[in-house]
Amino acid sequence: MFRLFVTNAPASPTKVTVLLCDGTQLSHVKDGHFDQVLAAAGVGRVDAVNANQTRGTIVSCKTTTACPPEWVGTTWETLWNGQRA
Repeated sequence: MFRLFVTNAPASPTKVTVLLCDGTQLSHVKDGHFDQVLAAAGVGRVDAVNANQTRGTIVSCKTTTACPPEWVGTTWETLWNGQRA
């Protein structure tokens, strides 16, 4: 299991989106406090280097939560919703 940190477009009010992945399922970490709990539990951090890594992670998993709100109205939302479990 790992936390994937995705840097958003410069114009986005949300600078980073945090996702939680176990290799088959992907969810949005909605709250920074929960992210702190995951970090304290030893869940590792991976920084997405580019959009291809983010896309590859999404299409390789079933998404289990609503699309991150900062992605609504973007192609990320379409991709995310297409992978809903």
